[in-house]
Amino acid sequence: MPEPLTNVVPFETAVPSPAAFSPIGARGLSAPPSRVFIIDDDEAIVALVGSIAERVGCAPVPVTSLARLNEVMDDIDPADVVVLDLNLGAFDGVSVLRRFQQHSCKSPILVVSGCEQRVRASAVQFGRQLGLDMLSPIAKPFDPAAMADTFRRHASARAAITVADVEHAIENDELTVHMQPIVDIKTRRASGAEALVRWQHPVRGMIYPDKFIPLVERHPLMLPLTLTVAHQAFATAAGLPDSISVAINVPPICLGDAEFPDLLMSIATKHRISSARITVEITETAAMADPTFTAVQVTRLRIKGFEVSLDDFGTGYASLTELHRMPVSVIKVDRSFVSRLLRDEEAKAIARMTVHLGRSLGLKVVAEGVEDRETLELLGSWGCDEAQGYHIARPMPAEALAGWIAAWKENQPAHTFG
Repeated sequence: MPEPLTNVVPFETAVPSPAAFSPIGARGLSAPPSRVFIIDDDEAIVALVGSIAERVGCAPVPVTSLARLNEVMDDIDPADVVVLDLNLGAFDGVSVLRRFQQHSCKSPILVVSGCEQRVRASAVQFGRQLGLDMLSPIAKPFDPAAMADTFRRHASARAAITVADVEHAIENDELTVHMQPIVDIKTRRASGAEALVRWQHPVRGMIYPDKFIPLVERHPLMLPLTLTVAHQAFATAAGLPDSISVAINVPPICLGDAEFPDLLMSIATKHRISSARITVEITETAAMADPTFTAVQVTRLRIKGFEVSLDDFGTGYASLTELHRMPVSVIKVDRSFVSRLLRDEEAKAIARMTVHLGRSLGLKVVAEGVEDRETLELLGSWGCDEAQGYHIARPMPAEALAGWIAAWKENQPAHTFG
């Protein structure tokens, strides 16, 4: 899921040094420079966004008038990015979105506006209803580095990544782990974090897992990649209070390796971390691909003391019989239900049923994709145990987690549901 960008600095803040912006292209992962069409009537903003685009290897195309927009409208192609202000004086961004639909625009569109958050969100939702490729909006004033990251991610997505590139990344320690905190809903205390892999490419910057994991998830490379994540996650956990657990995602190809439970245990032993603080997350669909062998592997992991979570629960086809046979200790309510439960009665019913099912089976229930306080409160009233999502915290570098936990503890008063 794309992560909204919220860090803000004044426009007067200088654009970071060139070292902060890596150009695109190196080591076989190159692509022609994207163009960035900047639709804004403020020439200072156009100049700032243009300089950011240039520093990451993109070519800026200023569009400061309706006449200029008419000139370039048919020249914009899917390889480009559109930066769109909403308040354009004589015309507005919503009318521009309608025109993009009429011209069958396939380019990603990034709304950058000083309008209030609800207005920005509404404009983005309208664009998506029109079938446009709307990126998560950015508020003015904005962080230049955050905008650069958006441009870089788009350009990275266009370049082909090969299995050999991923192997090189593993061998050269380019993979890193970001942690997304998990909190106890009843007490509001930090209780754990999920380890999420990132690829810190030396030239292209941060590459997100959706760009390379699908390439290798059924390849033998997935095992060393997963073990690399485990090493980093367990090392992070070793420096945290014993009350903080760490979850790692384990794909089917790893779970299907008979030696995997032993390999994972050896890593935990190396980092001197109790297996009871580690949760192995497997997807419901993967678990049901071979339920008999999966049940054996889950049993072995549980014997060694690991917690095992059935991830994305409700999106696969697990029967209650199979769930009963498999000794998982946690189920996670999928974000596709949690993120919509305040506006979609079917999603709400499924989420509530999953919470009640988990509790009736004596399992811990974790909700992912919690994006607002109202959702967190509702889940708590149902008896959901833990939550993670942007309302709590976005994924962060592993080294930042300890500081976040301390700050969260300081700022969150004790809270209980009666």
